[in-house]
Amino acid sequence: MRKMSHTHMYENYVKSATVEIPKDKQLKRSSFFNLVSALTHCDAKLHKAVDYITGFFINDNFAVISRLIDAYCDPGEEKRKLLREVDAAHRYLKYGFHGDKDDCIAHRVSFALGGEDAPVDATATYSNCRHLFYIFQFLNEYIIKSTAPQHSALTALDGCLKKVQLFMGHRLRVLNQQTALRQMHTEMERNCLRNGFSNECVLLID
Repeated sequence: MRKMSHTHMYENYVKSATVEIPKDKQLKRSSFFNLVSALTHCDAKLHKAVDYITGFFINDNFAVISRLIDAYCDPGEEKRKLLREVDAAHRYLKYGFHGDKDDCIAHRVSFALGGEDAPVDATATYSNCRHLFYIFQFLNEYIIKSTAPQHSALTALDGCLKKVQLFMGHRLRVLNQQTALRQMHTEMERNCLRNGFSNECVLLID
């Protein structure tokens, strides 16, 4: 998404265009603004896409998990503790999951993007990731031991686990893209400082 105001973009354009483009061929301010708007009009759609992904893979998903706990766990301290742990896992995925722990297979960008095969004995080593998957294992065993109908609940729980894994993969893909963008931005900034102007731009089509 665009990270600079129309005005600052136009000022940078004028600085670089003065050197390379005859004045009669330079874009006027209004034409430049129209062009920028046309190229960046999807910003709002991108925000909606992010909201949809978070809602579908995280918020709605953990609401299903909470309903399973309500249906299969008896009222009491154990249930309250489990709900607190689920809430902590929810917040971790939504706000705390980052791709900066390569020793944990769940955080390894190269594995998440299919660049390498997972070792046969690969497991999540980061405590929050281990806890996240432990919750699913615990609930699975809890439902199996229950005398209530199990098939639909186990199917729903498995679907929730798959959505969590998909979100983690998506999150790592986004983080990998952001790393590449920061590197490009740093290089462009360095060239701009060295040359006194910028003649580059990056357009993302996702």
